[in-house]
Amino acid sequence: MSTTATKLNERNHRQWAIEVKALLCGQGLWKYISGEMRVPSPPIVATSDASSATTPTARNPGDTNYDFLPESTDTSYLNQFYHFLRYWERWQMNNDKACGQLTALMESTIQIRYRDITE
Repeated sequence: MSTTATKLNERNHRQWAIEVKALLCGQGLWKYISGEMRVPSPPIVATSDASSATTPTARNPGDTNYDFLPESTDTSYLNQFYHFLRYWERWQMNNDKACGQLTALMESTIQIRYRDITE
């Protein structure tokens, strides 16, 4: 199936949904739409007291303006953090691809409504 699948309009949601799912599954992107592929979480900052370990709460990795500053300079933590950062970048790229495919497969009137919902 190509990206020239039927575009979503007011009357064809059922057929469109089947085609889009097949298309995105074939591209390995369906999990981003279904929610199965979740936004990765930053690593927990370990402290000497395990009960006071912290995770960055002021930052949301789902936000494209995420402030990627490590919470610690500990070598073990930094290794985890940079692994997370690479994973998050891949996640963001694939999520953007999936959303772009969805938008491209909608008629313009539906795209406008979708944009209003997602902004």
